[in-house]
Amino acid sequence: MAGTNPRAARIAALIQRVIASSMEAQLHDKRLMNVTITEVRVTNDLQIAKVYWTQLGREGHEQGERRRAQQALNQAKGRLRSLVGSKAGLRLTPQLEFIFDEVPG
Repeated sequence: MAGTNPRAARIAALIQRVIASSMEAQLHDKRLMNVTITEVRVTNDLQIAKVYWTQLGREGHEQGERRRAQQALNQAKGRLRSLVGSKAGLRLTPQLEFIFDEVPG
């Protein structure tokens, strides 16, 4: 994260913790099983948070499970953003963008 200001880095780490814990405790969506938040990058102006995620899928079903998980994350985006805002105590909560983390396998 070269070039990222320290405040953006702190907020990114906080957003990652809040989203990961909220997915377990608050969102009871089976499509999000085995989803892991790998990284969050916040722009220096704190307007956008790119949330990178990955998922362990069943052999041969990865594409369908990934598509359903992306759909579930997009549907929960507003709720997660409001949870981030309330738990992080930020005046302006960044927009969340969920991006599948293409980890080489």
